[in-house]
Amino acid sequence: LTSPQWVARFQAAAIDRQYQQIQIKVALAAFQRSLDEMRKYASDLKTERTVAFLLDVANQCGDGGLRQMYQSSANTGATGMDLLEMIADETIERVAPNLQAGVRMRRDNFLTTPFLSDEPFVV
Repeated sequence: LTSPQWVARFQAAAIDRQYQQIQIKVALAAFQRSLDEMRKYASDLKTERTVAFLLDVANQCGDGGLRQMYQSSANTGATGMDLLEMIADETIERVAPNLQAGVRMRRDNFLTTPFLSDEPFVV
């Protein structure tokens, strides 16, 4: 998949408007399924930051992985940002050492970026 002919095919697909629309449709459906699952157990789905963070973790670790990390962290009594930081730490521990710095940077960005709101969010 890294040979020039495949790279060219992927590049062509990436700029095809119809293909982009399909990718967006598939991604939105996957995020909606994950959000529906999170609603069953996550009591902290109150802010844009929390929803975005947890969807990102579900995308990386699967819905089951997120559920396990969320419930494990919530069982300690953690809530809010403390709960999210515990989940972030767990995601770091689950990846190979050579990937940990990148995952840490991604998680920290979700937790600190001013582009996500901490105000109440209607999910």
